[in-house]
Amino acid sequence: MRLSKNFIPTHYALNYTRLDLETNTFEGIVDINIQGHKASNNNYSVSHRDDSIILHAFELHILDGFLLMRKQTTCNHDDGGDDSKKVELSKICYNKKDQTCELFFSGAKDIGSWREFVLHLKFCGELNRNMQGLYRSSYTGLDGKVKAMACTQFEATDARRAFPCFDEPNFKATFQLAVTLKQKG
Repeated sequence: MRLSKNFIPTHYALNYTRLDLETNTFEGIVDINIQGHKASNNNYSVSHRDDSIILHAFELHILDGFLLMRKQTTCNHDDGGDDSKKVELSKICYNKKDQTCELFFSGAKDIGSWREFVLHLKFCGELNRNMQGLYRSSYTGLDGKVKAMACTQFEATDARRAFPCFDEPNFKATFQLAVTLKQKG
């Protein structure tokens, strides 16, 4: 399934807040800056519905989130002022076949009238061994011992296994990545 082109991601701020090589699990937060596509009626149209957004997520669980909608061209977490509206994630419907999820937001009946958005999602998943998305691998250290490491493979459609995203080649965006690891003591 191809995603609607009414929703254009421009930047991802991705932070893996927990990456555990012992339990093969991870957690993260992604902020996706999105621009609405201006329709012929001069409204900004984002989805086939006006209270939901569809994006790719496969073998992930979305824990929480919100959508910050802005009429101006600057997006951040400041939800003050009349030109912005913050709506909470109220329901998630996963479609395993299409590798997508539909996100529903409480009080978001007017998404089409907004211009820019920040989609903030907290998510978790498992490190697989299939060399897809964010996966577990190993290497032999200089000491001769086998050590675990996490790797990524995002082509062609594997980013959706690592974080919720618009995982199609025509959706180009910039990335900022942070990884938090616990220190071995």
